Amino acid sequence: MISNNGPECGLIKLARHDDVRGTLCVAEILSDIPFAVGRVFWITDVPEGEERGGHAHRTCHESVFAVSGGFYIDVDDVQ
Repeated sequence: MISNNGPECGLIKLARHDDVRGTLCVAEILSDIPFAVGRVFWITDVPEGEERGGHAHRTCHESVFAVSGGFYIDVDDVQ
């Protein structure tokens, strides 16, 4: 779930390729993701109910993908 209070926030729909072996999703830089990717990181094993982040990123662009499970994200455009 995304709480969208930012002017440039939104969902990116990625192509899915499903068959008996599973699902393959593809994200192409500057096509599906509308900015150059300079760094990739992921978070694992966060216990249910715990929180990560809680700080501001004022000058960067980010894409967030749930590889497994799900999460809530709150986006705010407070200057």
